[in-house]
Amino acid sequence: MQIVAQGVANLASPLFGGIPATGAIARTATNVGNGGRTPVAGIVHALTLLLLMLVCGRWVALISMASLAGILLVVAGNMSEWRFFLKLLAVPRATCS
Repeated sequence: MQIVAQGVANLASPLFGGIPATGAIARTATNVGNGGRTPVAGIVHALTLLLLMLVCGRWVALISMASLAGILLVVAGNMSEWRFFLKLLAVPRATCS
């Protein structure tokens, strides 16, 4: 349901001058991957980020975009489940039809 809501928001946001975003999906995937099973996990994560920005905001602003891009690539790689796709490539073609 969250992915549907994110899609609708991405479709509607340009009508109001917004920019489409996918940060919520990455946060949800990270929470589920680390054992989060309820909406409380997302709330705790968001509050932790807010506290971090309020307390350490001036230092967080100094983190380079290149470093953040590297972290994003690692998170995206972990979300992609590439090991599963490697297993699919190893399956004989006769079983795929």
